[in-house]
Amino acid sequence: MKVDCLLLAGGSSKRMGEPKMLLEMEGETLFEYVLKNHLRSSARRICAVVPGWIEGFGPVIERHAHERVDFVSMPGECEMSASLKAGWKRVAEREPDAVMISLADKALVTPGLIDAVIGGYMEAGMSIGVPVFKGARGHPVILSAELGDEVYGLTGDRGARDIVEEHEDDVAEVPVDTDGILVDIDTRDDFRELERRLREIG
Repeated sequence: MKVDCLLLAGGSSKRMGEPKMLLEMEGETLFEYVLKNHLRSSARRICAVVPGWIEGFGPVIERHAHERVDFVSMPGECEMSASLKAGWKRVAEREPDAVMISLADKALVTPGLIDAVIGGYMEAGMSIGVPVFKGARGHPVILSAELGDEVYGLTGDRGARDIVEEHEDDVAEVPVDTDGILVDIDTRDDFRELERRLREIG
């Protein structure tokens, strides 16, 4: 089964007050740290939707002109559905069987965790795969390529959650042993807590 990844990094970071994807951590940007985690996974290819209007993002893209990475550069601030549809359109060109939708501010999603979600999805044989930690669903989420028309039908600041809810009977919950699927980075406090946790992990 061909599973490609759609990595969403095109948000405006309004709660952060500055472009969070460019925050420095462990000698690289937050975006680069997360992208490398995905490149170390078994995902066939990664399509990253990035905020092309943000000054300073160009060099980041140039540094990662990798054979497994496609970039979709959004020309301005947009809602979640617009980023998702733009990325899905690019991913669909390579005809995957399924698409993993990842959020680029979830830096605790490791290559092993990504592979666990992909493996659980494949084993279940259902249209949607969702990781679960202690009863709480998180990201990344996997959608069958057959759900593309529903992705294109999304509007406003809406993402894969709506599609998951519409197909509840065809959702495979994949148990994981970490809350990394739930932790995102919206504020400076979130970012400091992330740095602390990464130092503990070593």
